[in-house]
Amino acid sequence: MHELSIARGILQAVDDTLANEPAGQVKSVTVTIGELTVVQEDCLQFAFEAITSGTSKDGVKLIIEFVKPFFRCKECGAEFEPDNGFYTPCPECGKFGVDVLKGNELYVKSLGLDKE
Repeated sequence: MHELSIARGILQAVDDTLANEPAGQVKSVTVTIGELTVVQEDCLQFAFEAITSGTSKDGVKLIIEFVKPFFRCKECGAEFEPDNGFYTPCPECGKFGVDVLKGNELYVKSLGLDKE
């Protein structure tokens, strides 16, 4: 389950960010994840809750925003959203070689802080 290591990475990014911020309680973490990363939302939520339970981050809400894949054909340059995963031929020329423009992201987008 690679979601556990992803959850740990999210928490590390939160801690690194808060080291440079004024004191405040984290209420939420929003992450952007491309669908091509094959991250399972329920597994990531479970892992995040498990590693934050009983810590200062207990109860922090994990908000996940998924990004649909978007490709550019290496042959003709057409840009398109695949309709059946990574192995979708170009709708213009029928070739399979593509550059991934969107869909493989994985980053912390924002933190919701309560600065009491």
